[in-house]
Amino acid sequence: LKYDVVDMGHFDKLPRYRHILEQMGLRQDEVAYIGDDVQDLCILKRVGFSVTVANGRPQLKERVDYVTAAEGGKGAVREVIDLILYHQGKWAALIEKLEQ
Repeated sequence: LKYDVVDMGHFDKLPRYRHILEQMGLRQDEVAYIGDDVQDLCILKRVGFSVTVANGRPQLKERVDYVTAAEGGKGAVREVIDLILYHQGKWAALIEKLEQ
């Protein structure tokens, strides 16, 4: 994964999201976003890979690209990171490096 940004505690998330995109020089289709409540919808509908957690709001589950098997706080982020690395073709190299 190229960037690591965690920005929490904002109810109106769209202005902060736009700021991060601009600051990091990213396009929306390059962003993966994990949300668990309805205030995340404004961003989930814009990103390249939208995710909610197993215990996320039902309204999100029907609108995202992926619903984790794990609940929030119980391995959901790790699940998404592994999935992204696998689909980017980076998983095998990572495992090989860790086995050295």
